[in-house]
Amino acid sequence: MSTSAHAPARRSRLNLYTWIVTLGGFLFGYDTGIINGALPFLQQQFSLSPVAEGVTTSSLTLGAALGAMTVGQLVDRFGRRRVLFVLALVFIAGSTGIAFAPTLPVLVAFRVVVGLAVGAASAVVPLYLAEIAPPDQRGAIVTRNQFMIVTGQLLAYGMNAWLGNVFLHEPGIWRIMFALSAIPALALFLGMFAVPESPRWLLLAGREAAARRVLEKTSADASAEYAHLHDSIEKERSTRAGTLRDLFASKALRRILLIGAAIGIVQQITGVNALMYYGTQVLRESGFATDAALTANIANGAISVIGAAIGIWFVGRLPRRLTLTVGLAGTTLSLLALALISTFVDGSARAWFVLIISVIFLVFQQGAVSPVTWVLMSEVFPSRVRGAGMGAVTFVSWLANFAVSFSFPQIVAAFGLGITFGIFAVLGVGAILFVRALVPETAGRALEDIEA
Repeated sequence: MSTSAHAPARRSRLNLYTWIVTLGGFLFGYDTGIINGALPFLQQQFSLSPVAEGVTTSSLTLGAALGAMTVGQLVDRFGRRRVLFVLALVFIAGSTGIAFAPTLPVLVAFRVVVGLAVGAASAVVPLYLAEIAPPDQRGAIVTRNQFMIVTGQLLAYGMNAWLGNVFLHEPGIWRIMFALSAIPALALFLGMFAVPESPRWLLLAGREAAARRVLEKTSADASAEYAHLHDSIEKERSTRAGTLRDLFASKALRRILLIGAAIGIVQQITGVNALMYYGTQVLRESGFATDAALTANIANGAISVIGAAIGIWFVGRLPRRLTLTVGLAGTTLSLLALALISTFVDGSARAWFVLIISVIFLVFQQGAVSPVTWVLMSEVFPSRVRGAGMGAVTFVSWLANFAVSFSFPQIVAAFGLGITFGIFAVLGVGAILFVRALVPETAGRALEDIEA
């Protein structure tokens, strides 16, 4: 049978594998987004101060930073597939623990546990997708993870609105909100039985026959891709398998590490997670009632999904740096508009203007900035240090996320929404200058041929 006759089956298998793995991204989105609507009920039950609110929200991001740093070594040693199996179980355990938490400290502790899984998944999922995707499809396939992240957030916002409105006077409804994430976690665990290991990791582990079988299932030109991959990895193997320490051992790798870390920070200093985690609070601060804010916040989630779907098309066809620059220009102008509206507009009009500009902001963020961030971070490292490198830069990204999510309610309490959004706008200008000066172009190049 001809190679072209096998092409539909290969595409179907590749699509199946990638959508199963991106359930890790879906869980990332749901578990980070659910706090958005749960906060009003947690405040009602635990009387949260701005500091306690920041701790409750950011505890997940602190755990995520630790998970991202740790997982780099684990995926290089045990493989991408085995780690994803374990992460699914951690997601189940963490969400169950939150749902039954008797006190706020216990809830925070289990938020850290969930964060460990979120952070690890945020590094492993795009890494696996980048390694199994053909070079000409890599941008679009890795961007599927961002689509699933925002889809998880949209479902979280939808559940928040439904449960929050139906059970508005039941302060314990937040337990159901958190418990529901165990369902996709179980789906990830079961789905991973159908997913093969990354062919690049198999070759690095010396399992050449297994790597060839995976490529034959997923690649239109398996022989050529195997030969190129084999030769590239043999050259890297001769220089010793990489570890986190190796990232600091040479000037070239240190430069890649710094650029990758800065790319991760760029995604966070737009302030996107201030809206993702505190969107309901922002809308309440702008003038909406709690039930209206829960419902209106669904618009943020819906636009994020639409933006991510657009991003799959853009990232698969346009240069990475151009897409990221346009995205950052859009988010920065949106933040400036939010700062001006929050400062100079009063009454009910302010709430609607904030919602509309937030939606525009998310089109640029989820359609360009976030997807390109994850694609670039998964591409810039050589194979021998890709696991360690991806873990390290994702760790830095989550630390930046922690700084934003912990400080946001306190900055708003001290200075108001206007100044807070103005700070993010200034940081956005710096991000654009960094991208134009230092970020490498990776579109259309084999992973083994990319040099930062």
